[in-house]
Amino acid sequence: METTDIDNISKLFQIIWKIDLNRIKSKTKWAFDNDFSKVLLYFDNDEIIAVRGGINWPLMVLDKEIKAIQLHGTCVHPDFRRQGIFTSINKDFLKDAIEEQNDFIFNVSVDNSRAGYEKLGWEYIKGFRRLTFFRKPFKVLFGKESIENKIIQSRTVEDLNIPTSFIDERNKRLANSIYCKYSTNFLRWRLNNESEKYKKVQTGEAIIIYKVKQNKGIKEVIIGECFLLRYKFSVFCKVLDLLYWKENPDLVYTYIFKDHPCYTFFTRKLFIPNPKRYNLNFGTKFLNEKVREEFESKKWAICYLDIDTF
Repeated sequence: METTDIDNISKLFQIIWKIDLNRIKSKTKWAFDNDFSKVLLYFDNDEIIAVRGGINWPLMVLDKEIKAIQLHGTCVHPDFRRQGIFTSINKDFLKDAIEEQNDFIFNVSVDNSRAGYEKLGWEYIKGFRRLTFFRKPFKVLFGKESIENKIIQSRTVEDLNIPTSFIDERNKRLANSIYCKYSTNFLRWRLNNESEKYKKVQTGEAIIIYKVKQNKGIKEVIIGECFLLRYKFSVFCKVLDLLYWKENPDLVYTYIFKDHPCYTFFTRKLFIPNPKRYNLNFGTKFLNEKVREEFESKKWAICYLDIDTF
C-alpha cells in the first residue's frame, strides 16, 4: 500500500476516533501495509470517505485450518453517513472475499454497527466477555480526573520474544476448540504494533502479554494472552501476582471467551464480567456454507490478543 494511502486513511480514522494521529498512523501501517491484509477504499473527488479492512487470520477448528478474515478498521466519513455506504462497502468486500475463496469472517463490532452487520447475514455468538478485577476499587471510584488517556511505557519487539515451547503448549491446549493458532512468525508481526506498546511478564512456567493505559488518573493493565507450560491455577496465580508486583495497577481487565482454559482462572482471581453487558458483540459470517458444520457444537477459545486490532 502506498504511503499516501496510509496517511489519508489515518486522517480519516483520526477524524472518527479522535486518537493521536501518530498513533493512528503507526497502527494503520501495521494493519494494512502487508501482504496478508485486504483493504477496500471508497473515494469522493479523490478523498477517502470509507474504509473496509480485514486481515487473514490463522483460525483453526480443532485440527483444521479455516481460511478466515478478521475485519477491522471499518469507517465512513461523518459527512457521508446515512447514504448506504457502510452496507455497500461491506457487500463489495464480501463479494471479493468469496471470489478469493475465503471461508469465514469474524469481528467484534460496536453496538451502532451490529444491526448493519446482521442485515448482511452476520450471526452473533454469546460467550465473549470482558472480565475486570478492581484491584484498587476506591481509587477507581474516587480517583482524580486527568486529561491523560493514553497507552504508556514502551517495549521493543526483542523484549517480547516468546519461546517456542510456550507457543506449542498453548496450541496443544487449545487444539480441541476454535482458536487462533500461533507461530513464531505470526507473533513477531502481531506484537510489532508499536502504537500498542505491548509488554511481557514471565516466570519459569508462564508468560503474560499485556499493555498499560493511564485513563483519568487510573492505571489500567489490559491482558492480551497467557502462555502457560502447565495449565494449572497455581502457575497462573504466580505470573499474575508478578504482574501486579511489577506494574501495581489500579484496574486489570481482559477480553476472553468463556471456554478459553484461562477463563476460570481469571474468575477464581475475582475477575468479573459486566452484568449490564455480559456478552460482547462477537460477530461471525460464513462465506462457505460447507464449513458451517465444522463449527457446530465447538467451543471458542479466543482472547484479547486475537482481536485487538482496531
